[in-house]
Amino acid sequence: MHPFKAIRASFSLKLSLKVLVLVALATAVSGSALYLFMERVSLPASYGGTVAGIAGYKAMVLKKSALIYAIFTLLMLAGVTLVGVLYSHRVAGPLERVKAVARELAKGNFGADVRFRKHDVVHPLAESLNRMTGRYKERHARLLESAKRLEEGAYALEAAIKSHDKAGMERAMGSLASADASAKEALSELKL
Repeated sequence: MHPFKAIRASFSLKLSLKVLVLVALATAVSGSALYLFMERVSLPASYGGTVAGIAGYKAMVLKKSALIYAIFTLLMLAGVTLVGVLYSHRVAGPLERVKAVARELAKGNFGADVRFRKHDVVHPLAESLNRMTGRYKERHARLLESAKRLEEGAYALEAAIKSHDKAGMERAMGSLASADASAKEALSELKL
Protein backbone atom coordinates (compact mmCIF):
# COMPACT_ATOMS: atom_id res chain seq x y z
CA MET A 1 0.00 0.00 0.00
CA HIS A 2 1.30 3.40 -0.95
CA PRO A 3 1.85 5.51 2.21
CA PHE A 4 -0.42 8.31 1.03
CA LYS A 5 -3.26 5.90 0.31
CA ALA A 6 -3.38 4.89 3.99
CA ILE A 7 -5.02 8.23 4.71
CA ARG A 8 -8.26 9.46 3.20
CA ALA A 9 -7.70 11.62 0.14
CA SER A 10 -9.83 14.44 1.57
CA PHE A 11 -7.68 14.73 4.71
CA SER A 12 -4.95 16.96 3.26
CA LEU A 13 -7.47 19.14 1.44
CA LYS A 14 -9.58 19.69 4.57
CA LEU A 15 -6.49 20.37 6.69
CA SER A 16 -5.13 22.87 4.14
CA LEU A 17 -8.47 24.66 3.94
CA LYS A 18 -8.72 24.94 7.71
CA VAL A 19 -5.20 26.37 7.95
CA LEU A 20 -5.98 28.88 5.17
CA VAL A 21 -9.19 29.94 6.93
CA LEU A 22 -7.23 30.26 10.15
CA VAL A 23 -4.61 32.48 8.48
CA ALA A 24 -7.31 34.62 6.84
CA LEU A 25 -9.18 34.98 10.13
CA ALA A 26 -6.05 35.89 12.08
CA THR A 27 -5.10 38.42 9.39
CA ALA A 28 -8.57 39.99 9.46
CA VAL A 29 -8.56 40.19 13.27
CA SER A 30 -5.08 41.71 13.40
CA GLY A 31 -5.90 44.19 10.60
CA SER A 32 -9.08 45.23 12.37
CA ALA A 33 -7.17 45.61 15.61
CA LEU A 34 -4.57 47.78 13.89
CA TYR A 35 -7.31 49.98 12.51
CA LEU A 36 -9.03 50.27 15.91
CA PHE A 37 -5.82 50.87 17.85
CA MET A 38 -4.61 53.61 15.60
CA GLU A 39 -5.33 56.97 17.09
CA ARG A 40 -6.81 59.55 14.82
CA VAL A 41 -3.99 61.91 14.18
CA SER A 42 -4.74 65.30 12.87
CA LEU A 43 -1.81 66.84 11.18
CA PRO A 44 -1.03 70.51 11.84
CA ALA A 45 -1.75 72.96 9.10
CA SER A 46 1.86 74.14 8.80
CA TYR A 47 4.59 72.22 7.00
CA GLY A 48 6.97 72.36 10.00
CA GLY A 49 4.30 71.11 12.37
CA THR A 50 3.44 68.26 9.99
CA VAL A 51 7.10 67.16 9.73
CA ALA A 52 7.44 67.24 13.52
CA GLY A 53 4.16 65.31 13.94
CA ILE A 54 5.24 62.59 11.50
CA ALA A 55 8.09 61.52 13.79
CA GLY A 56 5.65 60.95 16.66
CA TYR A 57 3.18 59.26 14.31
CA LYS A 58 5.95 56.96 13.06
CA ALA A 59 6.82 55.87 16.63
CA MET A 60 3.13 55.27 17.42
CA VAL A 61 2.64 53.18 14.24
CA LEU A 62 5.72 51.13 15.10
CA LYS A 63 4.48 50.37 18.65
CA LYS A 64 0.94 49.57 17.50
CA SER A 65 2.21 47.39 14.63
CA ALA A 66 4.41 45.41 17.02
CA LEU A 67 1.39 44.86 19.27
CA ILE A 68 -0.79 43.79 16.34
CA TYR A 69 1.86 41.38 15.00
CA ALA A 70 2.21 39.90 18.46
CA ILE A 71 -1.56 39.36 18.60
CA PHE A 72 -1.49 37.87 15.09
CA THR A 73 1.33 35.51 16.04
CA LEU A 74 -0.44 34.39 19.22
CA LEU A 75 -3.69 33.80 17.31
CA MET A 76 -1.84 31.80 14.66
CA LEU A 77 0.05 29.73 17.23
CA ALA A 78 -3.14 28.98 19.16
CA GLY A 79 -5.05 28.11 15.98
CA VAL A 80 -2.34 25.96 14.47
CA THR A 81 -1.87 24.19 17.80
CA LEU A 82 -5.60 23.51 18.06
CA VAL A 83 -5.86 22.26 14.48
CA GLY A 84 -2.69 20.20 14.95
CA VAL A 85 -4.01 18.55 18.11
CA LEU A 86 -7.41 17.80 16.57
CA TYR A 87 -5.94 16.32 13.42
CA SER A 88 -3.17 14.44 15.20
CA HIS A 89 -5.84 12.69 17.26
CA ARG A 90 -7.54 11.68 14.03
CA VAL A 91 -4.29 10.05 12.89
CA ALA A 92 -2.42 9.04 16.05
CA GLY A 93 -5.40 7.49 17.84
CA PRO A 94 -6.26 5.16 14.95
CA LEU A 95 -2.62 4.23 14.51
CA GLU A 96 -2.52 3.21 18.18
CA ARG A 97 -5.54 0.97 17.53
CA VAL A 98 -3.76 -0.50 14.49
CA LYS A 99 -0.73 -1.16 16.70
CA ALA A 100 -2.90 -2.95 19.28
CA VAL A 101 -4.51 -5.12 16.60
CA ALA A 102 -1.08 -5.91 15.13
CA ARG A 103 0.03 -7.10 18.58
CA GLU A 104 -3.05 -9.35 18.76
CA LEU A 105 -2.28 -10.72 15.30
CA ALA A 106 1.29 -11.43 16.37
CA LYS A 107 -0.13 -13.46 19.27
CA GLY A 108 -2.21 -15.48 16.80
CA ASN A 109 -5.53 -13.84 17.63
CA PHE A 110 -6.98 -13.49 14.13
CA GLY A 111 -10.37 -12.39 15.44
CA ALA A 112 -9.19 -8.85 16.15
CA ASP A 113 -10.46 -6.24 13.70
CA VAL A 114 -9.54 -2.58 13.47
CA ARG A 115 -12.50 -0.28 14.12
CA PHE A 116 -12.28 3.48 13.69
CA ARG A 117 -14.46 6.44 14.52
CA LYS A 118 -16.30 8.27 11.74
CA HIS A 119 -13.82 11.18 11.47
CA ASP A 120 -10.60 9.16 11.71
CA VAL A 121 -8.54 9.56 8.57
CA VAL A 122 -6.79 6.22 8.15
CA HIS A 123 -9.82 4.12 7.18
CA PRO A 124 -8.08 2.72 4.07
CA LEU A 125 -5.34 1.35 6.32
CA ALA A 126 -7.92 -0.31 8.57
CA GLU A 127 -9.70 -1.85 5.61
CA SER A 128 -6.41 -3.29 4.31
CA LEU A 129 -5.46 -4.64 7.72
CA ASN A 130 -8.90 -6.20 8.19
CA ARG A 131 -8.68 -7.86 4.74
CA MET A 132 -5.22 -9.18 5.62
CA THR A 133 -6.50 -10.50 8.95
CA GLY A 134 -9.38 -12.24 7.20
CA ARG A 135 -7.04 -13.93 4.73
CA TYR A 136 -4.74 -15.09 7.51
CA LYS A 137 -7.75 -16.32 9.46
CA GLU A 138 -8.83 -18.41 6.45
CA ARG A 139 -5.32 -19.80 5.94
CA HIS A 140 -4.98 -20.57 9.63
CA ALA A 141 -8.28 -22.48 9.56
CA ARG A 142 -7.11 -24.42 6.49
CA LEU A 143 -3.83 -25.27 8.20
CA LEU A 144 -5.67 -26.48 11.30
CA GLU A 145 -7.98 -28.59 9.12
CA SER A 146 -4.97 -30.03 7.27
CA ALA A 147 -3.21 -30.81 10.56
CA LYS A 148 -6.37 -32.54 11.81
CA ARG A 149 -6.57 -34.58 8.59
CA LEU A 150 -2.86 -35.49 8.88
CA GLU A 151 -3.39 -36.62 12.46
CA GLU A 152 -6.45 -38.70 11.52
CA GLY A 153 -4.54 -40.22 8.58
CA ALA A 154 -1.61 -41.08 10.84
CA TYR A 155 -3.93 -42.82 13.33
CA ALA A 156 -5.66 -44.68 10.46
CA LEU A 157 -2.27 -45.75 9.07
CA GLU A 158 -1.12 -46.88 12.49
CA ALA A 159 -4.31 -48.92 12.97
CA ALA A 160 -4.00 -50.44 9.48
CA ILE A 161 -0.36 -51.38 10.13
CA LYS A 162 -1.25 -53.02 13.45
CA SER A 163 -4.06 -55.00 11.83
CA HIS A 164 -2.01 -55.80 8.69
CA ASP A 165 -4.79 -54.29 6.53
CA LYS A 166 -3.12 -53.53 3.18
CA ALA A 167 -6.20 -51.76 1.72
CA GLY A 168 -6.53 -49.67 4.89
CA MET A 169 -2.86 -48.71 4.64
CA GLU A 170 -3.34 -47.55 1.05
CA ARG A 171 -6.42 -45.51 1.98
CA ALA A 172 -4.55 -43.99 4.94
CA MET A 173 -1.52 -43.17 2.72
CA GLY A 174 -3.83 -41.52 0.15
CA SER A 175 -5.52 -39.53 2.90
CA LEU A 176 -2.11 -38.49 4.29
CA ALA A 177 -0.90 -37.44 0.82
CA SER A 178 -4.05 -35.35 0.25
CA ALA A 179 -3.76 -33.69 3.69
CA ASP A 180 -0.04 -33.09 3.08
CA ALA A 181 -0.74 -31.41 -0.27
CA SER A 182 -3.44 -29.24 1.32
CA ALA A 183 -1.10 -28.22 4.17
CA LYS A 184 1.71 -27.41 1.71
CA GLU A 185 -0.66 -25.27 -0.37
CA ALA A 186 -1.88 -23.38 2.70
CA LEU A 187 1.70 -22.87 3.91
CA SER A 188 2.84 -21.64 0.50
CA GLU A 189 0.18 -18.92 0.61
CA LEU A 190 1.52 -17.54 3.89
CA LYS A 191 3.71 -14.54 3.17
CA LEU A 192 5.19 -13.08 6.29
